[in-house]
Amino acid sequence: QLQNKWKHIAGSMIARESYISFERKQTLYITVTNSVWMNHLYMMKADLLKRIREDDYGKKYTDIRFVAGQAKIERPPVPLSDEERNSIDKWTGVYISDNNTRSLFTKMMKAAAAKKKGEIRAGWHPCTICGDLIPPGINICTICENKKEQSQIGKIMLLLKESPHLSHNEIYKKIPCKYTAYEEARETLIQRIRENIYRKIDSPLNKRILLSMILHKPLKDISLREAETALRNIPETKFDIINKK
Repeated sequence: QLQNKWKHIAGSMIARESYISFERKQTLYITVTNSVWMNHLYMMKADLLKRIREDDYGKKYTDIRFVAGQAKIERPPVPLSDEERNSIDKWTGVYISDNNTRSLFTKMMKAAAAKKKGEIRAGWHPCTICGDLIPPGINICTICENKKEQSQIGKIMLLLKESPHLSHNEIYKKIPCKYTAYEEARETLIQRIRENIYRKIDSPLNKRILLSMILHKPLKDISLREAETALRNIPETKFDIINKK
């Protein structure tokens, strides 16, 4: 139901280029079709999370993340045969005792089965990792692609800890990765550094590291005075700009 509400949460134009794909713990993942919309949604992140949390189910989420992926193509469902419909009726009749709940689940299962038949007819095929149906032209679904990306993010963060000034192109030479993986690793590290500064944990060093990441300037070339002066005059991240507005 929350996926169906995405158009009302994000707006019809954004919903054509993005959709709610899956959740992990208290984080909701939004698939975005290209880098232009990805940047736009990053700027809207705080507002989108606020709108999502206004939903009864959405209030459980504490964060949203954006992942690159294929556009969501809705395929027309294919009507079920009498045998398929009877099979679903039999299953829900055996395992669900409450009449209202059984009616709801029967309707949902028939709709899902009809949709799956439509996808198969349109050439959808199993993901090579998890087996879920995915559109023609790709081999791995968004969820599995994101799991692979998550392992990359950890490696990127380790590189940035050693050399915080590295750009995406420089990281790519060491770890071939999408810009979204680099951006997520960088943003996560920036937030951790800001938290350390706030808590006064090795604050002088962390101020220099933070400026190194923002300016892509080697740490050895940044003095504490330069870092303190610069960080007083510029927002630390793009999300600070949104919050100030």
